[in-house]
Amino acid sequence: MNIALNPLLEKMLRENHNVLPTPICNQDFNRYLKELFQEIGLDRNVQISRVIGKKREVTDYKLYEIASSKMGRRYLCSSLAGKVPDRTIMAMSGHHSVSAFHSYLCNTQEQEREAVMDIWQQKYNDLLCNLTIDEKQASRELLKI
Repeated sequence: MNIALNPLLEKMLRENHNVLPTPICNQDFNRYLKELFQEIGLDRNVQISRVIGKKREVTDYKLYEIASSKMGRRYLCSSLAGKVPDRTIMAMSGHHSVSAFHSYLCNTQEQEREAVMDIWQQKYNDLLCNLTIDEKQASRELLKI
């Protein structure tokens, strides 16, 4: 898979004679990420709930305690969803089935509201293109836009 580099990454590669950094294992990466989150103050409280048997167990953590590469991948996928074709995101994230990919996304109520508003705005704009000037003004007044 080919991934386009942004200008900053291209510059960094050129300065390093086009040699990629030495890879590190996922365990070390996650440890460094936790240290970074703690150092920069990402310490808000979060709750993780698990079902053990028939009982739900809720545990409190600081954000830096649970920081991981998976958190970053999930955030990236969720941020790109709806803006970039699913197949493109799936190729980047390594998902092979659409159902697994969609279950991986974390949509907040705000993201869902924005998605609905984007669809409505597009449909509304398409509708406005076919109206006369007087009809457009009347519809804007009706909708208070």
